[in-house]
Amino acid sequence: MDPALPDGAQAPGRSMTRPEKLAVARKLADLGVNVIEVGFPTMSKNDLETSKLIAREVGNAVDELGFVPAIGALARREV
Repeated sequence: MDPALPDGAQAPGRSMTRPEKLAVARKLADLGVNVIEVGFPTMSKNDLETSKLIAREVGNAVDELGFVPAIGALARREV
């Protein structure tokens, strides 16, 4: 399981664009990471669209061995 996308997007002084997040997700899938966290899709429309894109393009891409990573989204509970 890899939290690189949400953690990388929250690093001080750094944010990732949609193409950068997609490229990282593809590399993680190439490495065989079984669960890729895409971040918090409820934070903004851009985050939602990026999460959908990664789910469609990476979460549906089956490699030659039949591997396909699960795509996870995070949520925060309001108290």
